[in-house]
Amino acid sequence: MVFSEYRGCDFSGLRGANVASGRGRFVGCSFRGARLRGFNADSMSMVDCDFTGAVVRSCVFWGAPLVMDLERDPSLPVANEFKGNDFSGADLVSCSFRRGVDLDAQKLPEADYYARVRHAPAALERGRELVASWNGLDDQESGRRALNAIARDIEVDQLDQFLDVRRCKFTDPDRWQQLKQVLEQA
Repeated sequence: MVFSEYRGCDFSGLRGANVASGRGRFVGCSFRGARLRGFNADSMSMVDCDFTGAVVRSCVFWGAPLVMDLERDPSLPVANEFKGNDFSGADLVSCSFRRGVDLDAQKLPEADYYARVRHAPAALERGRELVASWNGLDDQESGRRALNAIARDIEVDQLDQFLDVRRCKFTDPDRWQQLKQVLEQA
């Protein structure tokens, strides 16, 4: 695949679904108001891009290519540069950051349904203890769904995580707030 670099490009209002990035580097690009779904950025660097007003759904941003991809294609960079991106005004729906994306180097959105989970292995253990103590199978199942998302991203080397729980559907919103508090303790 050919390496492509985009500097200062305006992708505002872009509508894209199931987009594989290939080898790419986006620097200072605007994705304002874009609607992205299923974007998989496994061999892509993204630096200082603006996602204000964007709805980013079911997308995966990678800090490094997968090991099997690096073995298959040694010309890939060992790490993707992923920093300075402004997601603070975006809606990140069921998105993941994987393989070591430095979340402190991004501006992330804040909402009651998001959690910023640092030290995910320890947070996962504390979360499991809390969820196991709950009465009510529905919220236990919702809690397990959220914790499974954390466990999945730990498996792909993302120990610092950003979590969206809207798909978990807690029947008691206080349960989510309890779990969020436990997960965000670092």
